[in-house]
Amino acid sequence: DAFGALAGRDATSLKGSDFSFDILEQGEAAMLSDGGRMHDQKIESATGARWIAWREGFVRGESGETEIQSVGRDVTDRVMSESALGEARDQAEAANRAKSRFLAMVSHELKTPLAVMQGELENALQAASPGSPEQQLFTNLLEETQRLKTITRSLLLLAQADAGQLKLTRAPLDLSALLLDLIEDARVLAAEQRLDFE
Repeated sequence: DAFGALAGRDATSLKGSDFSFDILEQGEAAMLSDGGRMHDQKIESATGARWIAWREGFVRGESGETEIQSVGRDVTDRVMSESALGEARDQAEAANRAKSRFLAMVSHELKTPLAVMQGELENALQAASPGSPEQQLFTNLLEETQRLKTITRSLLLLAQADAGQLKLTRAPLDLSALLLDLIEDARVLAAEQRLDFE
């Protein structure tokens, strides 16, 4: 009955006929240990295009002759889900590659201007009078420039890691200095939000 519904014909009229569906797409076949095979086909049915998973095997007919028997199962939903998942995966991978290229470009483009800014601020700091407001301003600006350079280096490392180009090497780490840097960053953020940080 299901075959007749797909064909858009009465099941009894199909018995003994050489009816076959128009094949729109043929999947790869897999051979089974009993000599049969399995394969997927996209067919044109009375209800539109459908994917059918066929299992074909040898059986003895009523007259004792060996016949090929095909059993089909509609797997359209599965195939459509797999296709949608594949497209989503491809889009996610493309977005990840674009993000990596963007991070690498941004970090590269910021390196030179930040180095120039740091050099100019160091020169201005040396020329400023000790204890003057200008000296304090240049000191603050130099610290912010160095913080931006650190962020830029982190972006470049992230882009390299995403692209699989990051080479890891073991090196000693001054954990106290790292924690002091993090605390200082947290103090700056807290001050911007008018929060006390201890």
